[in-house]
Amino acid sequence: MSVMLKRNLITRYRKYLLNALVLLAVSFSGVHWVQAETPESPQRTIHYYGDRTVTVPATVERVATSWNAQNSILAMLGYGDRIVGTTKLVRDMPLFRQFVPSITQASLVSQSGNMGINTEALIARRAQVFFVSENVPIAEAEVLRKAGIAVVPLRYNSLAAMVERTLITGEILGPEASRRAQDFAAYYQDNVRRVTEVIQRIPPQQRVKVYHAVGDPLTTS
Repeated sequence: MSVMLKRNLITRYRKYLLNALVLLAVSFSGVHWVQAETPESPQRTIHYYGDRTVTVPATVERVATSWNAQNSILAMLGYGDRIVGTTKLVRDMPLFRQFVPSITQASLVSQSGNMGINTEALIARRAQVFFVSENVPIAEAEVLRKAGIAVVPLRYNSLAAMVERTLITGEILGPEASRRAQDFAAYYQDNVRRVTEVIQRIPPQQRVKVYHAVGDPLTTS
């Protein structure tokens, strides 16, 4: 066997051995080969309030909110067990735990409404949609959007706004949630009609005035 042939065989042997060692190391490290490019998940774009849009996954699996009241809307629409981020008030509320036991596993994404949002927790829990009231800090909203989390600011401070955001939330979450939202809106409007008819028969001087406190006697909704 010539010297040149021996050198070629040794070089090939070294290459085979090196490849085998690499494959062996990969198998023991738990690393798996994946395709460099993966198709994007299907998405939906929702138009609301006339001039706003939000793009969300076709199927929403994980939601979060820094808004106490929005948790109830999510639960009513069938998404209580998909809340991965919530507030301390809601997570510690016995009644809410009764209806949504999984809320105890949700991360705290806010201690005091929209102020001090925990972006790290939202990203770690892989939230897909984050519902906030309109005064969410813009800087934090941009950080979340860059992380692939759809931020949805919604109007508040009136019953009409509450019904409107329920319908918007339902449309964002999907067909079944949207149907529930529409059923709720119809139920709410029917109750408003019934109460209005009764009140109209009561003389103004006999009507009782009610003050609604939230959290403490000096705070109202």
